Amino acid sequence: MIRAAFILNGGLYLLGMSGLISDGKWLFAGLYLLAGLANLAMLIRFKEERLKNGLNFFILFLNVVVAFYTAVDYHLSGKQYVQYAWVLAGLMSVVALVIQYRKRKYASEV
Repeated sequence: MIRAAFILNGGLYLLGMSGLISDGKWLFAGLYLLAGLANLAMLIRFKEERLKNGLNFFILFLNVVVAFYTAVDYHLSGKQYVQYAWVLAGLMSVVALVIQYRKRKYASEV
């Protein structure tokens, strides 16, 4: 299930990148490329758990940045409702990031 989420996120970011390139938003297309590749990198089986956890934390952070950027971009383009879905996705990613941080902190204390 988790692997499917990384595949879905990675694919969506890579598809979204093409739209940003056609709009001439090169910096944010690069951000989408980075987020897409980072999500797909989670499909690699890492031998070191610390590296995998670090990458997971980085991906969650990237997902927050990309979701909120996308919401702002849609809002500035005059869209009416789609930006709220991206705000919700960003908030869910923030919650996941906090949970991941707390799990990591708790595991280091035990």
